[in-house]
Amino acid sequence: MFRDSLIPILNRASFVSQCGIQYQVNSIFVLKTNDNPENIFFMCSLHKSEEVSLCFQTEERESLEILMNMDNEVVFDFLTASNLSMTNHARLVPMILALEALSGEKEAVSNCPHCDKEARRYTSTDKEKIKEILGDDLYKVIYDYKEGLRNKLFHGKLFEAGDGIDYAQKVYEKIISFFNKKYKTKISEDVVGAPRNGLGKYSLVKVWAKPKTSSTYPINLRTLLPLFDEKRAGGFLKIDDTVFNQNFESIHPADDQFVGSY
Repeated sequence: MFRDSLIPILNRASFVSQCGIQYQVNSIFVLKTNDNPENIFFMCSLHKSEEVSLCFQTEERESLEILMNMDNEVVFDFLTASNLSMTNHARLVPMILALEALSGEKEAVSNCPHCDKEARRYTSTDKEKIKEILGDDLYKVIYDYKEGLRNKLFHGKLFEAGDGIDYAQKVYEKIISFFNKKYKTKISEDVVGAPRNGLGKYSLVKVWAKPKTSSTYPINLRTLLPLFDEKRAGGFLKIDDTVFNQNFESIHPADDQFVGSY
């Protein structure tokens, strides 16, 4: 896939330039300069969407009062760190840490492999509590001994899960449900795009195109970006059709999308 080829380049460019670059939240212009006689290019333009008001009414206030009586502050530190992260794996790591902080620890026993007698006692993450929160299926995905996402993440073997599922979101939903059941909070489980943050809400237009034979319009990020600045109802971007259609031909139709936080 094009994205799979682009991401490794951007990751290395970010490291070399010592500047953060993210495909999801930066405008991108790609033009192959060899073996490309038609000058086919890819353009993705993103603009930050306008903020919306925070819904904090009776149920939210009551839930806050309940949570203020909890002294396990690190749980909310990790949840906040996850909510402010942009990519799935960056969100999943602190989400797992929040999950384990919420579950607490219990005493465990290690037996001798030869005589089966007790060898030592130690404290360990309460895996039964984690399983209670996640359920058996999600627990196996996250905590399977060899193939679990936690093991892969914490040993530097995983960027994404590979199956297209946002497991940070899955864990987040389970934590919300756990709080509502155990602590009687009334946190909505129907919020679209939760957890929301001010960092990752963008309107996007992307297009594969090539210049028309009669066009002399310069092809670069600086000259193309202004063609993507117009907005339609609802705040989403659209292409300046007049100028674009005079100079370029779409290979695939441009599509308007909303990009949630990652």
